[in-house]
Amino acid sequence: MDGRRYSFLLVALALVFISMGASLAQGQGKAGNNKKAPYDAASTHYEVLKPSKKGQEKFLCLARGACNGKHLTCPSQCPERKPKKNKKNKGCFVDCSSKCEVTCKWRKPNCNGYGSLCYDPRFVGGDGVMFYFHGAKGGNFAIVSDDNLQINAHFIGTRPQGRTRESTTHGCKP
Repeated sequence: MDGRRYSFLLVALALVFISMGASLAQGQGKAGNNKKAPYDAASTHYEVLKPSKKGQEKFLCLARGACNGKHLTCPSQCPERKPKKNKKNKGCFVDCSSKCEVTCKWRKPNCNGYGSLCYDPRFVGGDGVMFYFHGAKGGNFAIVSDDNLQINAHFIGTRPQGRTRESTTHGCKP
């Protein structure tokens, strides 16, 4: 029993540290100024321009290197970065690194990384150990529960045809 409690405690601590790191990263900077430094090497350092007459989004790359100052346009297959029907349409991904290209990608969460909680009933712990959960659609349940800490999740539940249990194929809602 102690080993199980220890595992849950490690998972809980990993989630707390991940969330603290994200909030600290958001809090750093110059008084809410989220602008990147001039000539940042980041692949996503670009400025969004006025869309073309066909509705395709356009961008000006600001990253260092060969792509600096180049104009890129989303392909007709995916004219927007953030499509409204996110699950049915691909989104335009701008890469201003040395690739200097615009591609179409499905906008899906990464559910295979450490500490991810997607596609119920599984949870990948901070150490890579996979935990499985079962629940009812629309229900809330505790992932980690201790005297001083409780982490809850909301079970979205979309049952694929032919399966006996619910599965959240649309991501997760913490």
